[in-house]
Order: sequence, then C-alpha cells, then structure tokens
Amino acid sequence: MTSEHDHDRGQPGPMSPRLALVLSTATFFALAVFALGMTSLLLDASVIAEPGLGQIPGILAMAGTTLAFLLTLRPGLGRPQPSYASALWTALACFLAYPLVAALGILIVGGELGVATAVVLRHVTGAFGLAVAASALLAAVAAIAMVRTRGGRAQWPWERESDEE
Repeated sequence: MTSEHDHDRGQPGPMSPRLALVLSTATFFALAVFALGMTSLLLDASVIAEPGLGQIPGILAMAGTTLAFLLTLRPGLGRPQPSYASALWTALACFLAYPLVAALGILIVGGELGVATAVVLRHVTGAFGLAVAASALLAAVAAIAMVRTRGGRAQWPWERESDEE
C-alpha cells in the first residue's frame, strides 16, 4: 500500500481523481479557446458571427461548457478503474453545451430567438462544434489516463538513487 509520502517521493501510483479533474478541466479550457481561435482563423469566420451581440454570449458559452466538462467527467473519474467511454460522454456534453449556452447568452443580451437558433445550428453542423468536442475528448482521455496509470512523476537519475537507499 502506498502512502501520501510515497507519492511525494515519486513512487509510482495513480493520480488522485480530484487532481486529474482539476488539471484536465484547465487543459480543456485552454484547448477549447485555442481550437475555437484557430478554427476561426482558418475559416476566416467569427465563432459567433452575428454582429452587435458583444462578448457576453461567448464568455457564457465557454463558462457553461467548462462546467459541463467538469460535471460530466467527474463521475467517470470517481470509479475504481475509469472507463474511456466516459470521455465520449464528456465530449458529447461539451459539443451540445457550447451552442446551447451561447444561444442562452444571445437571448440574455437581447438577441432574437432566430439568431440564437442559427448559432446553435451553425455550431452543431460545423467545425466550431467539432473543435469544442475534440478539445473535450483529448482533455478527458488525458484525465482518465492519469487516473488509470501507475506512473510516477519524472525524476532525475540521482533522485532515483536516493529513493533506493
């Protein structure tokens, strides 16, 4: 049985699900922002293309999607041997959350229902939705791998020698 002290010394052991969830959620957020930005650059199109809405719908969409990532992945990581299938559910939740929360944000800032519906359809059928889903899938798979594997932290050769003493 490994103790908390063993983990500090770099002894192999799985990462705690809570730490993996925190790290992967931050990773998801960064990957999604990057993926949406690069997709926007490559397509020469705005993520939410309707003029005059401001930044609130996009901010709410990222906040809501990040929360969806965290809440969807959390139960899967809590299992003794997390399944990679939970990464698919997490990606699907994020794929759906981004356009729905963006539409809600559009309605909050006074946009029309038709504009909100167009944003949802554009995301669900286009590259922006895929960018969010791919970001969620990568970050979720990484979290599951961190919990499932027994690897320790990286060590210099002299650190391994001191652990053997």
